[in-house]
Parts: sequence; C-alpha cells; structure tokens
Amino acid sequence: MSRIPKDELERLKRKVSVAELARMRGVELTAVGSELRGSCPFHDDSTPSFFVQESTNVWNCRGACDAGGSVVDFVMRSEGIAFRHAMEWLLGYEKGEVTPSKTAPVKTSTARKLASPFDPGSNEQALLNRYAAFCHEVFKRTPAAQGYLEKRGLQSAEMVEKFQIGFVDRSLGLRLPTSQRVEGKHLRDQLQQLGVLRETGHEHLVGCITFPIVDGHGNVQQIYGRRIGNLTTDQPRHFYLPGEQRGVWNEAALKGSGGLVILCEAIIDALTFWCAGFHNVTSAAGVNGFSDEHLEAFRRHGVEHVLIAFDGDEAGDTGARRVAERLSGAGIGAHRVQFPKGMDANEYARKIRPVSRALRMALAGANHLAGPEIDLTLRIELPVTTETAAPLATPAMTSEVGETSSPTATAPVVENLAEHVVVGDEVTLPIGDRQWRVRGLLKNNSADVLRVNVMVTLGAKFHVDNLDLYSSRGRKAFVVDAGDQLRVGGEALTADVGTVLRTLEQLQMARLKEEAKPKVTVPVMTAEERDAAMALLKDEALCERILRDFSKCGLVGEETNKLTAYLGCVTRKMAHPLAILVQSGSGSGKTTLMDAVLAFMPEEEREKYSAMTERALYYVGEEELSHKILGVVEEEGAERASYALKLLQSEGELMIASTAKDPQTGQLSTKSYRVKGPVMIFVTTTRSEQDEEFVNRCLVLTVDESREQTRAIHGVQREKRTVDGLFADLSLIHI
Repeated sequence: MSRIPKDELERLKRKVSVAELARMRGVELTAVGSELRGSCPFHDDSTPSFFVQESTNVWNCRGACDAGGSVVDFVMRSEGIAFRHAMEWLLGYEKGEVTPSKTAPVKTSTARKLASPFDPGSNEQALLNRYAAFCHEVFKRTPAAQGYLEKRGLQSAEMVEKFQIGFVDRSLGLRLPTSQRVEGKHLRDQLQQLGVLRETGHEHLVGCITFPIVDGHGNVQQIYGRRIGNLTTDQPRHFYLPGEQRGVWNEAALKGSGGLVILCEAIIDALTFWCAGFHNVTSAAGVNGFSDEHLEAFRRHGVEHVLIAFDGDEAGDTGARRVAERLSGAGIGAHRVQFPKGMDANEYARKIRPVSRALRMALAGANHLAGPEIDLTLRIELPVTTETAAPLATPAMTSEVGETSSPTATAPVVENLAEHVVVGDEVTLPIGDRQWRVRGLLKNNSADVLRVNVMVTLGAKFHVDNLDLYSSRGRKAFVVDAGDQLRVGGEALTADVGTVLRTLEQLQMARLKEEAKPKVTVPVMTAEERDAAMALLKDEALCERILRDFSKCGLVGEETNKLTAYLGCVTRKMAHPLAILVQSGSGSGKTTLMDAVLAFMPEEEREKYSAMTERALYYVGEEELSHKILGVVEEEGAERASYALKLLQSEGELMIASTAKDPQTGQLSTKSYRVKGPVMIFVTTTRSEQDEEFVNRCLVLTVDESREQTRAIHGVQREKRTVDGLFADLSLIHI
C-alpha cells in the first residue's frame, strides 16, 4: 500500500477536531482549565476520564483505557479500523461522505466505513467506467502522482481532466465490501474478471498512474498504467489490464485532424505533443502495439498521412518501418520523426525551448518512409497555444520519481532570432533547403569569443569544421570549402553564415547575462503556510498584530511610522508603489526604523545601499529592481543619483543611451540600457532641506525625538540586561 504523505497526515491531525468527533459520538465535554473533559466512549466510565487538549488536538483516557493520541488514533479505536483505513475515513469525513458511528466501539470491524464507488448491480462496462473515475479522484489528492507528471513536463490541469488521468494507491480495497459478505464476493469476482483485481485481491495497477482508453461513447475500453517510484531494472514499468488490447487513445482527435496524425510509441510521449498544442496525436501500445483497430480508426476518420514519432533508437526505427509498411498497404503515407539518438519525444521536449516551435520543426523535418508523400513544411503549423500552458522545458531532466540526471544547459528564450532549436549544447537552424548544426556554444564564456563546431548539410552532402565566427578569414574559408562540398553558391552560404553568427551571438549574450544574475532561492510555500498567510491577511486585527511583532523585535514606540513604512514596503507589489523618506537628526533612530522594517521583507525582494554613483542605477540588470524595495541609507550618499531615483519613482523605469565599441569593426556605436520598475524607494536623511521634486514623490516621516520616547527606549535597554530580558531574547531565537 502506498505511503501516506507526511504533510497530508499532519494536516489531518491538525484540521479534524477530536472534540467534534467525540461530541458526534455522544460524548458531552465540559471545560476544565485548558482541557475538555467527558466520559470515555471506549469503556464504562462512571467517573469522567476522557480529556481533550484543543490546542494540540490530542486526547487521552486517564481511566481504564490508559490510551490516547491524535485524531487518527481516535478514529482507529472508535471505528475499529486500521491506520490506512482511518486516513481514508478522515478524508471522507472532510468531504461529508462519512459520519462517526453511534454504536459502541469494536476491536475490529468487518463492515466498511467508506462508501463503495460502485453502484450495486452494475454491469462490467459501468464498473470499468467507475473504476477509471475513482482512480482519477485519487490522482487529484496524491502529490506523488502529480509530481511525477510535473517532472515529465506535463503540468496541464486541462490535460488531467480531459484524459481522466488517475492513480492507484490500493485504497479501493478499503471501500469494497469484504469477501465474507455476499455482495462483497460478487463485486470482487466481477472486478477480477475485468482484471482490476488479481486473484490475491490486490489491484493489478497498484502504484501506477492510469490513462483510460475510451471509445467514441466515452466508455473505457482499456487502461494503461505507468508504474512510478524507484524501481529496479528488472521491474516492469508499463501495465495494461489483462486481456485483449482494445481501443485507440484520443480517437476523438482523429476526426478533426485534417488527414494528418502524429503516432507516438507511448501515451506520455503523445501527451507531450498534446500539451505543446498538437492535439492531432494518438499512441500505439509500444513499438509493436500498432493494431488493426488503429488502422481501421485511421481509415474511418480519413487519415491520409501519419507522422511516426517513435523513440530515437533501433527498436523505434524498426517499429516505425513496420508501421509504415502497414499504412502504405492501406494507401496512407508514413513519415518518420527523427529525435536525437536515445531520446523519446518527452525527453526531447524537456530539453528544448521554445517547445512548440521545436516540435513543429521536428515534425516538419520528418523523413518519408512509405506511401503518398507531401511537403510537411506546408502542412505543419505552429499551434495556437502559449508556452506557459505546458512548461515542458525544465532545468533538471528527470526520467523517474527519485531519478534525476544532471541539469542540461539551455539557452534563454531570445526574441527576433532566426528559427532554431536548442538541445543541450547543440543549436540547429534550418535555412532554406540547408540544415545548420552548431556545437560548443556553451564553452564560450566571453562575449568576445565565438568558437564553435559547425556542420551544414544538404541532402546527403555535408561539410563540417571548427570555426571562429568572429574571424573574417575563418568565415571565408568555411564558405569556400562548404560551397565545394554542397555545390552551392558562395553568396547564399555567406548569408547563411551571417544568420548563424547573429543567432549564436544573441543566444550567447542572453546566456551570459542570465548566468551573471545573482542566484536567489525563493522559498516555496506549503499549502499549510499559504492557508496561514491568507488567514493573517484576512485578520481584522492585522495592523495591531504587525505592531506587536515590531515591539517583540525591540522597536520601541513610533507606532505610526512603523505601520506606514511597513505598508509602504508592501506596495512594491503594486503598479505604482509608494516612496518613503524618513527625516530626522543624527542618532535619532531613523536607520533602526528602516532596518527593522526591511527585516520584515523577503531578502530576495530588497536592495540596500549606503551610497550610489550618478549612473549606478542605469547598469543594474533589466529586471533586477522590478517590484523590489530600493533602500538608501543617508540620502546624501546618493545625491548624485537623485535624478535617476526621481525618474524611477515617477516613470517606473530608466532608459539610457551610451556609446560602445563594436568588437568586430572597432567603430563606436550606440547601445541602449533599460531598467524596469516599478520600484519602492525607501530613503533616510538628516538634511532639513530636500530637493522639492524628490520630496513631492515621497511620504515624509519624522522620527519621534521626544523625551518620552527616549525614556521608553532606555527602559527597554535596561530591561534587556535583567534576567527576564535575557530569557526573553533567548525565546525569540525559537520564534
């Protein structure tokens, strides 16, 4: 049985109230100090000995039972069920599917506490449909199953719903009547006939993500299961329900395919195309899984050409040729989609950007195998979709849950480039009827160097050489040699080389700029942390809580200034953030106020400087300050940058044109630099007279320098030196 996620277990222990369950069983609870007390429901209790701690949501019997624990232990004892059954019971209780038993507790119950997903008297087709739907519900509450698809780059909620993707965690057995009961034995026999259950009573597809294969009426014909987790090399990963292989996955898409269909080796590969916007896709059941039913479906829906996107290995090539022969015999054209050696469609898609365009190029470049031939470059168009709909490209390539290969470097997305595909350290550019392939770009770590290995092919002819693209002599020699090999004019090849150079140069500049950015790890909130944060934001006493937290951290008084500065910093997320100027004399505490407020803000969303040069802000990264806090201690240190600060506050961005030397020609040229906002500006100053234009853009705060404030500060400082103050400081360490 699959392991219960620890986070889910802890959530249920916190969320489901023991006191509520006890009351529903008829236990009357009364407050006794910090606890609730009542008669124990597990034994004859003349003197109340059952206690509940609401703050920790635990119970214990101080009488004959001498037992206790969490809400899970309470359910196990009160319902007479095992741990896993209790977990499923609690999940059902949250949804309102089950209620606590009113009868006396039993040591072990044979009656199921959870409702069966099947209707009594259902036929086999109805049972199979309901089983697929039950697995779908299990998938939606199983993080491990969802995480597996995410690691395969398949993160589309639409995909999960459309194809009813499921997961088998062996919780079905907890909902079926026991085999000792007549109805239970009959139902289990039916499920065994379908192959859902084995003779042992266990589910056949346990530990698998499930992909139902349905017919035109929405009835499940077969279920494919992909086993996830850490498996040994001899353990199978691919499963089907026993019996005949029936159905065509995603057959509905064949109707509107326009006569052109993509055929993959596996469903996960097919989903890769689907998530990238190519919905005219189906799947065989492996390299030898193209069936008569597939062929008949192609004929029935008027399919004229099939792009066979099997894995890029020997088995895939052999399987593709076998399928092509059968298609050709039916008058259907067949083309072979080529992937790098050893790659399947899913791995290829996870290593390239942008995904849709790269897959389109792979499809358009498919080789003709048999049957009628067409110009694929005219038939394959970029789908109307966005790359964010299915983020297939990931920094770390993963093949299985718990199995991670080394990260594959990919160039950042750069606009206005020639059509190209990046796979690891290889860039491919189709130019006219010629194909250019470049390797070694990642070895260049300077903007002044562009030495690569270049190959250009035209049909069966090719030329390959190592080339310094910034060398005029090297480019000319390459063009001459390539022209001799390919029998192409020098003018066309020279233009090609120029296109390749400009494309590689922009890719390299984008990569170097990306690598130069400071790597900041942004913490990811758990569901519980997010719920707690939302509860805090909705608290009517939020402002009072913020002020109390400032006081706990030692910031005395300044109630208005603390809250105003805090809220000002929060506006960094808005389209037009506020600017704060704290003005006071030396030693009055303005820097302490700034430091305290900034400490409450995420580290990755604030920048703090003591001084700034005139043009310092113009040369930070384009996105480096966007929606962040820019703190300047002592405005005098940033006096020369005041003009840039004012523009950044009022315009929301900075633009500067500067001259630079072209590395190829040595001529001076104009380059533009841009810094995007908006930015929340937080400045302190001791000067009484300020630039009016800057002050007009700020909220000006004045620090409290009264005697009462000074006495309060001294009082806190003295208290910190007492025993109680030292213990208070120690307790803050654990907050």
